[in-house]
Amino acid sequence: MEDCITKMRENELASIRRTSRFRALNMTQFFISTPLLALLTFGTAWLLDYPLSTATVFPALLSFALIRNNIMYYLPLISEELSEARLASKRIDAFMRLSVKQENQFRLSTSAIHQQQKGSITMSNASFSWHNEMPCLSLLDLTIEQGTLVGIVGPVGSGKSALLAAILSEMNLINGQLNTNDSSFSYAAQSPWIFADTFRNNILLNRPFDEQRYKHIIHACCLDVDLGLFGSSGELTMIGEKGANLSGGQKARVALARALYGDADIYLLDDPLSAVDRRVAKQIYEQCIGPYGLLKNKTRILATHQTQFLYESDQTIFLSHGYIDKQGCLKENIIREDAPNKNETSVLADMLDVNPSMADAQSIITDETSLNDGVRWSVWYHWFTAPPSGIFGFC
Repeated sequence: MEDCITKMRENELASIRRTSRFRALNMTQFFISTPLLALLTFGTAWLLDYPLSTATVFPALLSFALIRNNIMYYLPLISEELSEARLASKRIDAFMRLSVKQENQFRLSTSAIHQQQKGSITMSNASFSWHNEMPCLSLLDLTIEQGTLVGIVGPVGSGKSALLAAILSEMNLINGQLNTNDSSFSYAAQSPWIFADTFRNNILLNRPFDEQRYKHIIHACCLDVDLGLFGSSGELTMIGEKGANLSGGQKARVALARALYGDADIYLLDDPLSAVDRRVAKQIYEQCIGPYGLLKNKTRILATHQTQFLYESDQTIFLSHGYIDKQGCLKENIIREDAPNKNETSVLADMLDVNPSMADAQSIITDETSLNDGVRWSVWYHWFTAPPSGIFGFC
């Protein structure tokens, strides 16, 4: 990994060095163009015995200065802007050439649709891919009833987030059937999206302000304490781009509050409790997601690694390598908060009778090595020879 990063950094430095030299050349030409042009013009006039006077020299110098500004400065600038415009046009062209996702490619029969209601989801032998390539999710047979709490678990890379994206129709359905009964969705992503605006607007997201609902959600997401820490500005505190002045836990709770504020039929929650501590996670679960929370009458699909919340779910889906390995209800006495500290896969193996060999295969955590010695001389050399220092004789 270190070699890969070093190679990428060397390529980046080489590109920066070329760009810096090009800009230095342009600036050099800009400053020496007037003296050189004057020397060439007046030297030629002297050699040809052309009379030079102040009436001809000073207007000529003024003309040279105007030419320098228009040619030696703006021409390289236009060249640089055209290069950036070319790259932007390539991105736009690549975007416009993307294939349009076909909605509702495979639907259930009309009789099956009438038997269901909003808030329910049905998949039958469904396979999904991101760009019409190899399927990331395959042969999914799934039925989710309205108003139920469904837990999605599995090892890293098993397809938990992809399954939520498939339900949102963000993936291409390449085979089988999917029906969401025209349900509305509210989604809390695993990586919160925070934009530069007030705390309140990050939750409202241009939706009408309902003060009572807003306060209930703020309390349920344990954000009332954070508002007190913001001082007199409170909910009108400006949030920096990408949540620069928020912690990871605060950003996760803001994203969850935004999802809760939307009155939807189905709530897709992609591990929203992973960024908060155990006590706060329990409180948020009980007040928002659990059977007695704000969403108790809504369909909730929770992708999580925190298995202590699964015993209250109506249905649990265990994913492995893009397939549904097991699904069903969990026994309440299987998993508790005070259960022994076992990894997620081991616990689920006990609950869902997963093959024990699968549990051993999920231990993919490797120890990281760190460089504890002093800064190497090669680092100092690269630092001193990097642009713009290299232009002035350090390389």
